[in-house]
Amino acid sequence: MAKKDFLKAFGFLFAQEIALNAPKNTGEMAQAFISNFEVVNDEVVYKVPEYTKFVEFGTSPHVIYPKNGKALKFNIAGKDIFVKKVNHPGTTPKPFIRHTINTKLQSTIKKTIRLFE
Repeated sequence: MAKKDFLKAFGFLFAQEIALNAPKNTGEMAQAFISNFEVVNDEVVYKVPEYTKFVEFGTSPHVIYPKNGKALKFNIAGKDIFVKKVNHPGTTPKPFIRHTINTKLQSTIKKTIRLFE
């Protein structure tokens, strides 16, 4: 059995487990685990949206300023609202990756081994 083939199989099976546990708004983050991974230097590397870390670990309260221009624009009930900043309350962590590691890592390793027996 080639180590790289084993790691690719494991990476795919584990990505499916992570995707099952991922919070789904658009589904982009969950799908990224399945479709965007590779084996590099004997490690499985998942290429996921940058915001994944904010979902996993949450964020502290923070201020959002416009990146381009002088104001942020929102549409609420059909009316455009312009503001110079937003006081974001932060987000609660949703530790779906750590949960999957804690609950599915061993069984996924065993399942991958069975594929190569």
